[in-house]
Amino acid sequence: MKRSTGSIFVLVCILAVGILSGCNEDGKKKASKHQPKHSQNDSPAAAAQGSPGPIGPKLNLELGAGYNEQIANINNSVVAKSGARWVRAYVNLSRNFWVFGAPILQPPPSQPLYPITGVVEGNIIQEPSNVSSDADALAVAALDQLINTKTVIAGGAPVKIILSLKHDFSYPYPKGATVPAGQFPDVSTPAGLAEADQMVTAIENLLITNNRGNEIDILVTGNEPMFEIQPNSDPDTARKYKLYLNSLIQQLVDLKAAENTKTVAGVQNTWDFQIFVGALNSPINPPPSANVILPAVLEVARDNVSVAGIDLHEHVAATTEVRSDIQYVKDQTKFRPLGALPLQIISTEFSIIRLFEANMNNPVPLGSTLPPLWQFLNNTTAQAATGTPVQQSQFLSYFLAQSWYPRNWFREMINAFEAEGVLAVTYGIEEAPRYPWSDNQLVPTATPWVLNGVFNATLLGRSADGYPNTNPLVYPEFRNAISRMK
Repeated sequence: MKRSTGSIFVLVCILAVGILSGCNEDGKKKASKHQPKHSQNDSPAAAAQGSPGPIGPKLNLELGAGYNEQIANINNSVVAKSGARWVRAYVNLSRNFWVFGAPILQPPPSQPLYPITGVVEGNIIQEPSNVSSDADALAVAALDQLINTKTVIAGGAPVKIILSLKHDFSYPYPKGATVPAGQFPDVSTPAGLAEADQMVTAIENLLITNNRGNEIDILVTGNEPMFEIQPNSDPDTARKYKLYLNSLIQQLVDLKAAENTKTVAGVQNTWDFQIFVGALNSPINPPPSANVILPAVLEVARDNVSVAGIDLHEHVAATTEVRSDIQYVKDQTKFRPLGALPLQIISTEFSIIRLFEANMNNPVPLGSTLPPLWQFLNNTTAQAATGTPVQQSQFLSYFLAQSWYPRNWFREMINAFEAEGVLAVTYGIEEAPRYPWSDNQLVPTATPWVLNGVFNATLLGRSADGYPNTNPLVYPEFRNAISRMK
């Protein structure tokens, strides 16, 4: 749900694996296995200085790097430096790959925009140029940035890839606008089926181009559909989305089978990505009764034997919400068809952003010299803009002085995912500033996504090696979780 930045050539990516995997967060050489280990000091002060060694039992859960919509800015050297086992991003189908029945005007549209009438082929397939290199083929390079993370080795194997398909039927309406009914196609009608065929064609082209489907490990069929399939309170829209989702899943199964009969450069294809549904955002907050798309997705997850799992986004106000959400989803999907495997669960976004949001403009306690959170973040960003960012320990001290801030929230969320048998989670890996720097300033009612990001140049600037400095709210426990993975 947020942005990051960076670009990297394949050669640099490969070198980064060999060089950066031997460095710690300061760019210094790691201690060898024959050197004495640090003591397992669990104090926040020690955590701010670096990762003191694994704290807690080994994890079956695997931790990865999230890039969300910033798919073109995936930075393989940062991925390698992080130790992440997975990389996840999403593509926005509506904004980039669909042709609509009416031109997009100043939103909200003054005339009906839907139905979908075609595919923007040039955004999927771009002819090579005898003047510019492959790096100039921006439309193609975006998704291939994700595929190229396979050149990064983590845990002795190539990084695994999660691609999410964003079906945003709130597009192009502004936030808070009432989206009219009747936009989502009904595949049980000839007109609706023709429209859905265009949607699926865009997806198939995305996967077939450059044989990308051969490299993807998990394909998630949506990204927060409970917000993006609109109107989300309309039972008929939920019915149509469920029909489409089951149809899409079957067509993906058929596509995999067809592509696995082919060879590319003399090598047999192995399209073996698992199909997940979701991602559901905090499924019991708000209550399920407030959203009819959510139960439709859960029904597909439960009943469709081709669905291997479900993706959850855990943006919470309290870490206890994680297990409650997962247990709710497990309860709603436990009665699968005879012979179907239990659903796997991943979480491709998680944070305590709702807690930060709730405390953005808290009154300053009497006698305190600390500003409200939104002002503190603006001051911190402004200092980073001058090239003299605040020290990480100073940044951390602001939060440790807040009575509402849970010091161990990242570890608590990781442990909750592990306790519930979650397969993998991905966390926002990089937070880079917008330019001009004034675009990074926040208002008291803003959602402070800037606080996420394991590597955070917006708030903390860059180190001498050019990498974003690490975020002390996240990095120590991120590294701890990496070190605990089996």
